[in-house]
Amino acid sequence: MIHRLAESIELSFWNIAIPLMTHSNVVRNGIRAVYKIQHDRALRKDLLLSCAISLLGFAAGLIALSLTGSLV
Repeated sequence: MIHRLAESIELSFWNIAIPLMTHSNVVRNGIRAVYKIQHDRALRKDLLLSCAISLLGFAAGLIALSLTGSLV
């Protein structure tokens, strides 16, 4: 019963996803970008470094906010 439900959900997903992937420039460009990031080590390293620095900056801002005790 659960197996049949899972198959039905998967078929419904692909019936929606395949036309979107073939007709939508946004989806195609997104897939292309993810593929490029996944296979280009230097780009992946640069993106991970950028995200890590951004998160550290955000955390530093939250710490500064909590130490000052106000938003202004």
